Amino acid sequence: QNTLMSTKEKVFNFAGLVQDKTKKWLKEQKIDETGWELKLYGSRKDKQDRVTEDQIVTLYSQHWGILMAGYFHAGSGWWRARPLQVADAGSILIGDPEEMIIYYNNSELANVKAMDLVDASDKQLEELAAAQKEAIYNTHPLDKQVQQEEINKCLTS
Repeated sequence: QNTLMSTKEKVFNFAGLVQDKTKKWLKEQKIDETGWELKLYGSRKDKQDRVTEDQIVTLYSQHWGILMAGYFHAGSGWWRARPLQVADAGSILIGDPEEMIIYYNNSELANVKAMDLVDASDKQLEELAAAQKEAIYNTHPLDKQVQQEEINKCLTS
């Protein structure tokens, strides 16, 4: 058994600025009903820990549930690495289904909710993380061929 997996905490991790739309998305996740702790990273003003990207990736490997709110505008590009970082850390990504479907091309994996993790065993959590990892590497949206296919769809519609 992978000792990294067996030492993961049943924690939800959100790294990013908590703005009005993000607050609404986080509230919709109903984390307070899960019994799992929510750890927020990003804003000193809101008394959250500020961490570097390498530190957050280490934290991903320690926490089961990684939250990624949808982005409502064009902005920082580093977040696009997050799904791969979470997959490589063996954790589970929960995000906006419309965005997650791009990564997984699988409705079930794209629609994972915080409550789905609560009653899962460590083995079930490991299996879900592995399924997300396999799916993202099979449909990686930054893959040149996938990008070209998506651009062609846009140009021909």
